[in-house]
Amino acid sequence: GTNLYFYNGNAWDDLTVTGEGYWTRSGNNIYYDIGNVGIGTHESGVKLRVTLADVAVEPVWDTSRDVSIFENSDDNVAVQILTDNSHSGNIGFSDSDQRNVGVISYQHANNSMQFWTNNLQRVHISGNGKVGIGDTDPSQDLSVAGTIEATGAVRGDGITEFYQGGKDGLHQADGGSNNCDSWTEYSYTDYEQWNVINGLSDNQDIDIVHQINVPLNFTTWESTALEVMHKVSDGTGNNEIEIYVLGTDGNSVYSITSGLTQTSKTATTISGANLSGGTFTPGQTFIVIIKGKVDTGDNAYTGWVKGYYD
Repeated sequence: GTNLYFYNGNAWDDLTVTGEGYWTRSGNNIYYDIGNVGIGTHESGVKLRVTLADVAVEPVWDTSRDVSIFENSDDNVAVQILTDNSHSGNIGFSDSDQRNVGVISYQHANNSMQFWTNNLQRVHISGNGKVGIGDTDPSQDLSVAGTIEATGAVRGDGITEFYQGGKDGLHQADGGSNNCDSWTEYSYTDYEQWNVINGLSDNQDIDIVHQINVPLNFTTWESTALEVMHKVSDGTGNNEIEIYVLGTDGNSVYSITSGLTQTSKTATTISGANLSGGTFTPGQTFIVIIKGKVDTGDNAYTGWVKGYYD
């Protein structure tokens, strides 16, 4: 039939016909627009409340199970699923092949939330706020089991670094006083990969040029912005290292032109304040030049460049 019935304790009555007919029939439809509806409860308090607990009195929030659709004091509409602390509240999505092919689930036992698609858990949010994608027990703030592809910048408040090895430097003669040999080698004493510049006469030099892409997620330099590894075989005479930094616009930003005469491997630091006046555009290339100056038979060694940024 097309009617709505309720059981009065003795028989089924048509709610659209009885003297207490709150429901109105309109064609094949019925409606009720003057109060609240409770199923399993006689005091709904909201537009629709379904109570599943088998209790004789109105259930309380910490012991019952029910579903409510209501409008709160802020005029926002909500669907609320209530269960006890050892069970879960779920919203399921079904099709003709599977009953719960998709699920949104809140597990009250450990206060975690899960999102399922195609009958598999895809996202897990632990009670401590850690998020797992493809990871059902994330140990980090974000744990991803799989490949991440990003078309834009990935930004964060922590320190990020980049590294360019010594072998990535281009050996460049600047057109004068370049009577040198140069090569790359690995030192088992220093455990470093070096560009070696050997003087064939006094007061000669070769530039080792590092072309470095500014990371796409770059916003600003850390207090220690760059580190440059270097040494010389003899700290006297003309043997020393010079360092030059050029921004992505090709303009000089900072330089060290004296004092780098250490004969053991040394990482010289350049501060973020030293680079603050330069242009460093994400996705473009800036330059670090390490000049090795040598006398006859002496060597200058240049190594890696590291950068630290937010």
